[in-house]
Amino acid sequence: MHRFKLTLSYDGGAYHGWQKQPSVLTVEEVIESAMATILQSDIDVIGQGRTDAGVHALCQVAHFDVEDIDDIHGLVYALNRLLPDDICVREIERVHQDFHARFDARDRTYGYRFSDLSNPLQRHITLALPRNCDVRRMQKAASVFLGEYDFKGFSKYNKDAFTTLCTVTESRILDHGNTYEYEVTANRFLRNMVRRIMGTLLDVGLGKTSPEEISQALQTGETVFQKTAPPHPLILKEVTY
Repeated sequence: MHRFKLTLSYDGGAYHGWQKQPSVLTVEEVIESAMATILQSDIDVIGQGRTDAGVHALCQVAHFDVEDIDDIHGLVYALNRLLPDDICVREIERVHQDFHARFDARDRTYGYRFSDLSNPLQRHITLALPRNCDVRRMQKAASVFLGEYDFKGFSKYNKDAFTTLCTVTESRILDHGNTYEYEVTANRFLRNMVRRIMGTLLDVGLGKTSPEEISQALQTGETVFQKTAPPHPLILKEVTY
């Protein structure tokens, strides 16, 4: 058996997240089904991590094992012909047998798009800010999340998580004119973590909380910020190895 690294992009609007689940449609399920059809064999695709229902990806990474692939470019072409238009395989490459999409990943980067102007053409990937939301306050508060902290208070409980410690190396709000993007990079992310952080930053912009309260919650691991921002503006941008 040989191991291959799979890189793909998708619009997550029609899917109940990445990971296979009973009775709902997921990206992983669609990918495995297409690969099984073409390769005439059951394929187990192992992703670097989950994305929530409705979340998108520019660069999701996974790996799978098969006996061999004679024509990698031909497989990419065939998959993209068979897959729905909201999923695209960007690359397949042979890797070392010990490569693991999840455990070998060093960092993940997410982006969350929002705007102070309502744009119907961007509504599926951009959050319209509430009125009177101060983006400058949000920008100043974003840096509070930098460092290694217990993010238990900024995530959904997951009994399978072996640790809730995460190291955030980038946390900033980029200004693209009337559109902004919260960009965050960390060695790992917990369930709903980016969306909880974004929900907290929105509360900062609305004057409902302060950077000092956020810092205290990070130091203590208290679960005090449970506002979860909507999933549709969130995009997995990059996974580094």
